Amino acid sequence: ELEENEEEGGWGASEEESYVNERGLGESAPKKPMEPKPGQAADVRVTEEELKKMSWVQVAAWLESMDISPEVIEKMETVGVTGERLAQESPQALKDEFEMSSLQAKRIALNIIKAEVTPGG
Repeated sequence: ELEENEEEGGWGASEEESYVNERGLGESAPKKPMEPKPGQAADVRVTEEELKKMSWVQVAAWLESMDISPEVIEKMETVGVTGERLAQESPQALKDEFEMSSLQAKRIALNIIKAEVTPGG
């Protein structure tokens, strides 16, 4: 008699599990990187060296990850801004050339980790 009850309990649990999966909350939920909650920034910083190696496509994806406006990204795409070029631009130059806000230009500049210049290194 006890065995039957255990089986029923097991069945009930699996039914619940499949319900959870149907709602997309269980294992069947798509596996994707955790997106930051609003107000919690993703770490999108890159070193100057990494940036210089980026193609236009990589630069566009990086700008997108920082919520730079699509219009600005489109303007940069038209010119074909590579990481090499972006690494050399000042926030003011970015603002002027690509008509982005000060905030966007600063966001780009702040996410480029400048190499520390050490004597003899």
